[in-house]
Amino acid sequence: MSLKAVGKQENLYEVVASEIREAILTGALKLGDTLPNETKLARQMAVSRPVIREALRYLQAQGLIKINRGTKGGAMVGRIDHLFLLENVADLIRLRQLTVDHLVQVRQFVEPEVFRLAATNATDEDLIDLENIIDESYYENNPDEKRDITGNFHREVGRACGNPIYAALINRVLDFTLAFVTALKPKHLILHTDEDHRGILRALQQRDADLAQQLALEHVKKINSQMKNLETAWLKMAAEEKSNGV
Repeated sequence: MSLKAVGKQENLYEVVASEIREAILTGALKLGDTLPNETKLARQMAVSRPVIREALRYLQAQGLIKINRGTKGGAMVGRIDHLFLLENVADLIRLRQLTVDHLVQVRQFVEPEVFRLAATNATDEDLIDLENIIDESYYENNPDEKRDITGNFHREVGRACGNPIYAALINRVLDFTLAFVTALKPKHLILHTDEDHRGILRALQQRDADLAQQLALEHVKKINSQMKNLETAWLKMAAEEKSNGV
């Protein structure tokens, strides 16, 4: 592992923490790796030991490292959980540790099956709730609000599918989808129209499980295609900003 010297800057501990954090995100530091002791880190990064100590506390609070006490203690890279991933999607995309393809694989596997089950298990009240969500989205003009509402359609289908584990998975998948969209910063792009959801709702109302599954897969593929384009444009912009020193 090689960490850069940070020299004299304001908020040195944040700079040090950022350097170590990036080493973890890129895989230069892996789960279970032990960092050098404070003295060695301070020498390597050209800062004082108190700065190193504060940086390690900061990383510990983020859940990125564990600090063990005692003669054989030290700072060790911990397991990255889903909350950290959600909060750092932009950095992980930039470092190519998370990609839209990762999201695509999950969505194309999970959502068609969830929608198929919902065609059988959704109650009449569930279907009314889904129709109300579509109507709410239709009258919403704010892109950010509309994205949240359309996401709620998927969450509600997950809840209505009759399998609480699938419902939890759909919620997690939608959390990541919205985190990706937020990170990729589309200005006024709506990833799909309300008609996609209306078609799916009709299949659910008709209790046509095969059609609901097919439409869900087509819907996810359409969204994912647009997200891939956003990802490509965002990575190009990020590279240009880096080369320009932004």
